Amino acid sequence: MSPQATPSRSMRRWALALYWTAMFLLTHWPEINRYEPAGGWPIPHFEEVMHFSTYAGWVIMWWWLLSARGRRVSQTASNWIILGGAVYAGFDELTQALVERHPEVGDFLLDVFGVLIASSICQLWQRSFWLRRSRQGRQA
Repeated sequence: MSPQATPSRSMRRWALALYWTAMFLLTHWPEINRYEPAGGWPIPHFEEVMHFSTYAGWVIMWWWLLSARGRRVSQTASNWIILGGAVYAGFDELTQALVERHPEVGDFLLDVFGVLIASSICQLWQRSFWLRRSRQGRQA
């Protein structure tokens, strides 16, 4: 893929902003449980999967933004993403009470777990990517 075909940094910022906005709106939608199917969700533990994957996606969106133009994401930036994810997850759970939803410690823990796992996967991917790139450079 040519560099022109990859989304620009500003497009990545907009994508993150839209993702984050959707995330906030969905977690603060009053009475969102009324949209649950009558027989329950067809996927076991659907709500738990959504908490984990939503925050994992948030980390991936940050990583995607910070790695624009082939940049490495530093350990410091990764640590800030993790801290920011944990703080935002706490804020997210606590402010749900404002729209008559019930904050839950379990949901917060799932959010943070999604942040930690996605961050670890992104770090491993980045290490393997740069290691492969380094090996290719030595062979040329």
